[in-house]
Amino acid sequence: MLPLCELILNGVTSYEGAVRLMSEGFAERDSFTVRLGPLAGRTIVTFDPSPEGQSWFDDLREWKHDLFVAGVTDLVTDTCVVEYGYGVAATRTMVEIALEIGDGALLKRLVDPAAPLGVRQGLEIEERVTSEVRREALERWLGEVVPRSGAAIVDLGGVLRGFPALVE
Repeated sequence: MLPLCELILNGVTSYEGAVRLMSEGFAERDSFTVRLGPLAGRTIVTFDPSPEGQSWFDDLREWKHDLFVAGVTDLVTDTCVVEYGYGVAATRTMVEIALEIGDGALLKRLVDPAAPLGVRQGLEIEERVTSEVRREALERWLGEVVPRSGAAIVDLGGVLRGFPALVE
């Protein structure tokens, strides 16, 4: 299940993936209040793997080790997330990373998977980071031993309306 792999390896998945994970019981929503910075006092909804979801991922990684070695991990970690126009859901760790490095491109896309389609959390800060800065932060804080080749946010939301894909 790609959304679960994205959530565990990248700390973020699309709104659609989050809704599916929540319905399967593989992820849970939570929230916390930001204490410092430009969003101090704001409550942010986060989305983390449930114990069942983490167990399922660990089993999948063991059962299908050959697929992970052959490229599933690389496929997922080549980007930070692919968004389809309805926003993304992120783990608390990923939200904390985004707050620390000032990742406005990610924060502005955050949605609550329990909210109506496309309702964003309204977290606007200046977009100060490049995908390279995001990649370095992910490598440092998510602790995966697999090197990342990228961490861009790929926004496909406008493609069906004739706009090009946006890569941030």
